[in-house]
Amino acid sequence: MDLFTTAASDAWVRKVARIMHLERRPPRETARLQCNVPGADQLGRQHGVLTIQSNGNQTHVVSDVRPSVHGILTLREVWQSFYPFYRHLLGMGGFPLHAALIKRGARWMLLAGKPGAGKSTCCRRLPAEWDAVCDEEVVVVPFNDGTWHAYPFPTWSDIVERKLDRTWNTQHHYPLSAIFLLERGEEDRAEPVGEGETALSLNRRTREKCFFYDWGLDKKEEQTLRMLLFENVCALARSIPGYRLAVTRTGKFWEEMERVLNV
Repeated sequence: MDLFTTAASDAWVRKVARIMHLERRPPRETARLQCNVPGADQLGRQHGVLTIQSNGNQTHVVSDVRPSVHGILTLREVWQSFYPFYRHLLGMGGFPLHAALIKRGARWMLLAGKPGAGKSTCCRRLPAEWDAVCDEEVVVVPFNDGTWHAYPFPTWSDIVERKLDRTWNTQHHYPLSAIFLLERGEEDRAEPVGEGETALSLNRRTREKCFFYDWGLDKKEEQTLRMLLFENVCALARSIPGYRLAVTRTGKFWEEMERVLNV
C-alpha cells in the first residue's frame, strides 16, 4: 500500500517510517502514484491521532495529526492509527498478532500469549543458540507457495512509554514452522494441541491488536471484518503446528521447545 503525507503530518509519519524501516519511493515513481491520491475535498476518517483519506484501494493520505485526547500519546491511539494497514492486511489473508518472533537455527516460531504471560521475559531468558527478533507484535501473511511468513512489528510501549530509541526492520519476513501458546506452569512442558485450540487462542491474541470497537465501523462492516479475521486465523492454524508451552520462572523452557521440534 502507498502512503502520502501533508505538511501537517510529514514529521509524524517520517518518525514512524524510521522506526519501522519503511522505504521511500523514488521521486519519479512517487509522481506517477500521485494520480491515485484522493481529492482534497474528500473527507478523511479519524484513526487514532491521524486523519486518513483513502481512494478505497491501496493509496492513503495522512492529512492531519491531532493532539492526543489524553494530552499525551497513548499505545491505543498508536494501534488505532494503523487501521488502514490492518484492514488491507485482512484482505490479503493475514493479520496482526500479539506474539513474539523467535528462532532456533533456521526454524522460526511464534510465542503467543496474553498480556502479562511472560513473552518479553521468555525472550530475554533465551540462551545464545536462540534469538528473539521482536517480543510484542508480529504480522503474519500467507504466501503463494503455501507457507506463512511473519514480519516483526515494533514494541510500541518502548517508544511511547519508555521513550527508547529503537527500530525494527518490518521489511524483513521469516517462514514460520511452529506456534507456541504461552502460559505459566508449575513445570516447563511443551505439548502439541489441535488446530481448533490453536485458532481460538490466536483469535484472542489478534483481537488484542485489531480494535474493532474503536474503529468507528458500522455494524455490518465490523461483522465482516471479524469473520474475515477468524477465517484467516483458522487458515494459519491449519497450516502451522501449534503447541501449548507451560513455563516456570526459572526453568529451561526452551529445552521443551527443542524436544518437540527435534532440534
